[in-house]
Amino acid sequence: MLRVVSELPGGTAGYDHNFPLIGVVIGSLAHFFDERDRHLIYIDGSLATMSLVFALESLGLSSCCINWPDMRDREEKARKVLGLKEYERPVMFLAIGFPDPEGLVPYSQKKPISQLCRWNYTG
Repeated sequence: MLRVVSELPGGTAGYDHNFPLIGVVIGSLAHFFDERDRHLIYIDGSLATMSLVFALESLGLSSCCINWPDMRDREEKARKVLGLKEYERPVMFLAIGFPDPEGLVPYSQKKPISQLCRWNYTG
């Protein structure tokens, strides 16, 4: 089941064989009464996942958030594989495991904040 679920989001080829565990954050639209609320599951699910990632880290586990592409064919496949109800949607997938003690994190040059923000204040 791990292999089947890890292939659902796509974009995991080449490293999904390293997943000892994969979690799926599911959002439920059951209690939202208005169409305007349909995206709240993504906000709430992402905030909850952030706390989960921090908790995993405190236990010595690493994780990798895997984007869920909001595509109709993927939604249908996920619904079948995961046994989801009509009002349930995947928000994101989360690979979980113990980090490789020899593993490295690639360097990524960041832009300075002066290129990203403009401050509008008079003071």
